[in-house]
Amino acid sequence: MPWIEVGAGALHFDRWGDVSLPPVLLLHELGGSALSWQCLQESFHDRCLYGLELRGAGLSEKIPGPFTVKDLAVDAAEFMQAARPNEEWDVFGVALGGFVAIAVAANEPKVVRSVCACEVVIDLGNKAKKYILQRAETVSREGMRSSLMPSLRNSFPEGTPMPGDAFRQQYFLHWRSHDPEAYAELSRALAACDPSQIDLAAISAPTLVLFGALDFLWRPQEAEAVARKLGDGHFALLPNAGHLPHIQNPAAFAAAVRAFWKDGTA
Repeated sequence: MPWIEVGAGALHFDRWGDVSLPPVLLLHELGGSALSWQCLQESFHDRCLYGLELRGAGLSEKIPGPFTVKDLAVDAAEFMQAARPNEEWDVFGVALGGFVAIAVAANEPKVVRSVCACEVVIDLGNKAKKYILQRAETVSREGMRSSLMPSLRNSFPEGTPMPGDAFRQQYFLHWRSHDPEAYAELSRALAACDPSQIDLAAISAPTLVLFGALDFLWRPQEAEAVARKLGDGHFALLPNAGHLPHIQNPAAFAAAVRAFWKDGTA
């Protein structure tokens, strides 16, 4: 069964690809799950993809809070060691998962071969923190359904490509099925995250910072600042994507990663 026990509890994951292929860890957005990465399966057919569901998300154990992004990074590192001991991993993360990916790379430089972090910034800013916390309180009080459409309107502004009908329906239904309090705890962990406290200098792996030009929370220059602080950091802007580029424009996402892997540019 696709669960692995780590120190904090049981983590669920989906795997795509043969285990003989190089491993890639996929860390989803707030409100996402392993389902979030299905659009990328064909683009990375030469890798073994592990869509890990963070504690409290999807089918992973609903561990009481409070906890931090650094705790989520410890979970991810323990998962990597349990799933593929002593191997090097490529690590992808988007939004909440992007901050976790950077923390994993800083804490475990020997096992991270490369990083692709999307929708990450040095400072979340008061506006974003307020939005995240207010939504957490609404969800705790009224359930996941209450915030589905407002959240998706923000994440998919006008001009943002939409995924196919079948995937969109499954994603929306899965989003609604999250445990409200677990979602709220993950939201609080994100709002409390201070990326400036992550030791970016400790990240030795080549790192691609991707950013959707239509993101509603932050500006491209805020993400580019992350890349500038890394020893081997690179930045790419995806013009036809918003806060969820792996879902909104998976072809451009994959092309940017492939170019980065090939020659260190995107």
